[in-house]
Amino acid sequence: MAIVILHRAALASSPYHEWLKDSQEPIFLIASQEKLNAFSESLDTLPKQAYHSVCAVERYDTNGEVELAVLDIAKNHTIRAIVAQAEFDVERAARLRAYLNVPGQDEYSARCFRNKVTMKDVLQRAGLLVAPFTEVQNVHNLLDFTEQNGFPIIVKPQNGAGSYGVALLSDQDELGNFITQGFTPALDVVPNLMVEQFVEGLTYHIDGIVVQGKSYAIVPSCYHTESLDFQNNEGEATASYTLAKDNPLTVRLQQFVQSVLDALPTPETTTFHAEVFHTPDDHLVLCEIASRTGGARIGDALEVALSCNLNELWARQECGLETDALLHQLKVNESKRPITGWALISPKPGMVKHVPSECDLPEVEDYILNILPGCTLQAPKAATDSIASFVFIADDEQHACHIIDKGRAWFNQHSDIEGLEEHGVG
Repeated sequence: MAIVILHRAALASSPYHEWLKDSQEPIFLIASQEKLNAFSESLDTLPKQAYHSVCAVERYDTNGEVELAVLDIAKNHTIRAIVAQAEFDVERAARLRAYLNVPGQDEYSARCFRNKVTMKDVLQRAGLLVAPFTEVQNVHNLLDFTEQNGFPIIVKPQNGAGSYGVALLSDQDELGNFITQGFTPALDVVPNLMVEQFVEGLTYHIDGIVVQGKSYAIVPSCYHTESLDFQNNEGEATASYTLAKDNPLTVRLQQFVQSVLDALPTPETTTFHAEVFHTPDDHLVLCEIASRTGGARIGDALEVALSCNLNELWARQECGLETDALLHQLKVNESKRPITGWALISPKPGMVKHVPSECDLPEVEDYILNILPGCTLQAPKAATDSIASFVFIADDEQHACHIIDKGRAWFNQHSDIEGLEEHGVG
């Protein structure tokens, strides 16, 4: 038996050699070369005795070499598990499992959690509230939708993530500009867009894990900064904080997301990340849900709150390793979890002269700097693009909001980034 890991993230955030160190089976790691480059990492730093083999694939997202590598492993080993914890690996891993008869999330489940049209079709039939939506195959779909539902609308990829490629259109002029910019695909390409009605209200994310069909640690959080604002909010990128256990919305959000998990073909074991709108008239409306851990620093903030890494628990369970101790730890700490949160610092176009390498704010548990002096920054393209980030513990929800604002102000006060126009770049 063997374990195959598809890895599309930083190596430092996923130490599989530590998480699976008691496994007696060979472990094969297939990583994205682009992600290694982005985080200045190398496979050479991994302990050689921990893995049977490691390889990095260029153009990882579209390169069939990933599939060929897994099929090559299967020639000599029976694969017990294919571990794939990144959003863009969910469907790829499901297809490989189906082809090789490996247990785990199947293709239909993967599609329901990745394709937002399929997802909302299933949930709507189950009687759960979602915003009006439709698939976009041509201009007529957009015109008909706005005529029926009005503005604002959201146009986005059916299987996107991180608010990448999402457009908020507020009126007919913005819709006209969007259409004339050329979203219509070539005749031989299948469209991959959808449109849905914009939902007023605050956005919450709810995160947790399912182990052998049972949900654990369903933790609701409130976005302090909306992800769609990342291009227009003076660099104040996405941030959030967990809700207090006695917040009236906490139980409602937990129950709502559990009903979503029950309605979908949820895998026996998976983490999950849901986003839910709370409307001014007090309704909960699902935005979307993913069968993986939330991005940005969500997982890190949850680990501080629960003293348990959900991805470690997920990986161990998928690989057939003992998880009783982690589950006990999770249940004990969930009942007494503190309020935690995180914030990203968004890049602003400019030349970096100085940025703080350490953070001395007492509430901050972990601070990460992603840039160095001398580099040139461009405007963010996704809500999760960041040059720095921090995770914190707060006394209450109001204190959490204060820490987010305080941390961002501290970073700006201790940084020197000259605008590109000052260097003659336009």
